Parts: sequence; structure tokens; C-alpha cells
Amino acid sequence: MNKKLSLTQDALKMLNTIISITPSILQPLWKERILRQAEKNVFFESREEISSDDIFDAAKEVMPSGFSPLFVKLSNPSKFQTIARSGIEGYKETSKRWVKIKVKRAIQGRKFITRKTKTTPKIIALCGSPRRKGNSDLLIKEFFRGAESRGAICEEIYLHFKKISYCIGCRKCREKNDGTIIETFCTIKDDMTEIYKKLCEADAVVIGYPIYTARESAQTAAFWDRLDCMSNKYNKQRFGGRKAGTLITCWAWPEEHTYRDHMEGMMMLMGLRGIETLFAISASGCRGRAHGRGVVTQDEKGMEKVFQAGAKTVEVITEK
Repeated sequence: MNKKLSLTQDALKMLNTIISITPSILQPLWKERILRQAEKNVFFESREEISSDDIFDAAKEVMPSGFSPLFVKLSNPSKFQTIARSGIEGYKETSKRWVKIKVKRAIQGRKFITRKTKTTPKIIALCGSPRRKGNSDLLIKEFFRGAESRGAICEEIYLHFKKISYCIGCRKCREKNDGTIIETFCTIKDDMTEIYKKLCEADAVVIGYPIYTARESAQTAAFWDRLDCMSNKYNKQRFGGRKAGTLITCWAWPEEHTYRDHMEGMMMLMGLRGIETLFAISASGCRGRAHGRGVVTQDEKGMEKVFQAGAKTVEVITEK
């Protein structure tokens, strides 16, 4: 692809518009990435000119999925204004149309799960939402309904109501130990000590939280930093094998894949901590009255899939 492709004036305008919303320090990098992708797309279609649509499509391909609202604003300003409305009127216009639960299952995931049980399975869920009966909480409870229908014992821990101090990076947890005394996992003594114990006892783990600013909630982040002690191979032995995991996330924006990049990163992190993601559950369009509290229940088919995910998890972790 040695031939230089030309940009139309509209393409250049589109490129500058997209680049202008990124931090100045990143603008040269994003410009290069978008242009390179656009050139590839046009080259393989045997064209010689890059259009504004080519720039738009290339930007959607290479930029983080969290930029989804920007692309809606550029392509359909009136739709963006409708989505962006809040309060009761916004709720009436948006929630019934756009609340959607997506459940993705890892078909090969069960092959990597080594933690199985011949007795009653135990499932623990860490809820990173500050609100009880919010969307994250309701999805966890529906997952539990499915798991309990297959005989599992389930427990939900609300991180917001626990005393979980910030990791101080002392690295004490990386030192050699026999991995049997949970109280030595971390030098900080707070509610995480009991959570470590419950995580070790559990046969499956659920992580659920709302996405506020393109990342996990602060409550979830504090918990996750403190879970770094599981990087220690001795502590990891106490964890008890690779466990089945489920990731549950919620956000207000109606696009289903808005925070796909974040979810993929979190699933990688779960894997590093010995949790194999069996199900990835996301709920988009959670907005409106009371900031969209509880609107996930409107997607009845989606809630049924969440129920089935809970039931299936029990089947996977139970030895016949």
C-alpha cells in the first residue's frame, strides 16, 4: 500500500472534528491511527479517495468503545439529544426503548475451570453499587435465583457498606508464606479479611457494578486493588483453583457495546486472579426516573437469560 490516498474536504473536516475532542497530547497518535485504518479500508476496496464516511468508520474501529456517544452525536444529533435528556420525560422517551440486557457465554470456559464441588455449591457476589435494589443488585439477585433453583447457596456482599481501605502498595502480600492463614494475606485489617475468607470458600464468583465514568465504580476499584494479594502464588493456592466467574455491568448509555473495552479489560483482570469468566452480562440504557433505578426488569427476556446463567453456572461447578 505505497500509493498515497487523498482525503476529500469533508473527510478532513470529519477527521479534525473527531480529533478535536481528544486530549492534545494524544491527537497526533489518534490522527495517525484513524488515517491508517481508513487507508487500509479504502485500499482493499480499490478506491483512491478517502471520504468522510471512511474517516467516521475508521474512527469507530480504532477508538475505544467508550467514545460511542460521540459517534451518535456526530451521526444523529437529534437522537443524541433525546438520549441525553434526564428526568421523568427522558425516562418515558428512552428507557422502554433502549434498556437491554446482553448475556454472553464462554462456550469453552468450562474447560479452564478447575474448582468443582461434590457438595452444595457456594457462590459469592461482590456488588460494587452504592444502591440496594439498583440495576447491578437486581441482576445479581436474578442470577442468584437461577443458581438457587439448582441448589446453590448464594451470598451477596455490598462493598459500599463494608470498610475497605485503599491498597497502600507495601508489597507485604508478595512475600513468601504458606498460604494457609488468610489473616496474613494483607497488612491492612478491615472487612477485606472476611471477604478473602469467603472468596476462598466460594466455588464461583460474581462481580457486579455500575459504570459511571467509563470504568468500574470506586467501591469496586478499592476492592480490586486489595485483591492484588492473590498474585502471590502461596495465597493463590489457598484460593482453591480456577473458579467460574460472572461479570455484571450496567450503564446509562443505550448502545450495547459502549463499554466493551472496559469489560474485556476486567475479564482479563479476573483471569489473572484465578476467576474464569463463564458469563459476561451487561445492561445498557439504564437511565430515567431515579437515575434509571431498577429499569433492567423491563427486559424480561434478558432477565430470563440472567436466571439461566445462574442455573448453568451451578451445573458447571458441580461434579456429577
